Amino acid sequence: MGGGSLGRGVALSDRALSRFEFRRWARNVDLFCAGTAWSHCWFYYRIDCCFAQSREHGFGGFARAQGIALGIALGLAAIVSGVLYLAADHPPELDGKPLALEFELKIPPALKLPAQPSVETLHASLYANNRYALLDYDKIASRDGYVFVPGKTSLLSQSFNRDLLVSIESEGGASQFIKLKLRAKPRKEDEAWSDWMTATERADLTPVPESERIAVRYRVQPEL
Repeated sequence: MGGGSLGRGVALSDRALSRFEFRRWARNVDLFCAGTAWSHCWFYYRIDCCFAQSREHGFGGFARAQGIALGIALGLAAIVSGVLYLAADHPPELDGKPLALEFELKIPPALKLPAQPSVETLHASLYANNRYALLDYDKIASRDGYVFVPGKTSLLSQSFNRDLLVSIESEGGASQFIKLKLRAKPRKEDEAWSDWMTATERADLTPVPESERIAVRYRVQPEL
């Protein structure tokens, strides 16, 4: 049962990832195509000019034409690479340091956890990072019927669309999305704990009953 739930969770996670990442991927492809098309046009234009000069001035003109063509090609390649680098997504930094997202899950009494939760039965992923978060199972605590689980993950993307996907395999389909209201480029004030935010939909995009909604609070900290 656990393996089947995990398989469904992976499939649903892939579907959710495509929804969040497609627009950014398409933007980068457009930039790459536009940049390479422009560089190719100029490159071949200059090659024609250079060979025209070589026919007029013999071997010396040919060598000079080759040098000019090579310089143009390298220059255009550097420009296109620079444009693509600036347009690409990069991990956010604060005071020149990479950032991690620290968070605390608040699981309601309606969702039953195993006596000893583990990565096979309780796990979380951060989108648009598309990577598992690290949960500290040794520091799980219970208060007022709720279960509190601390966790941490690196911030690898500058995106406004950050969601935390929390999965409880023993509940069979209890994976829930929680929208994080975190800036694409976090600021100093984001080092303070946020308010509690609750899930509103499952991984299959169906609504979560209010009594079963998982909550999370979070803050950014320098990556150690």
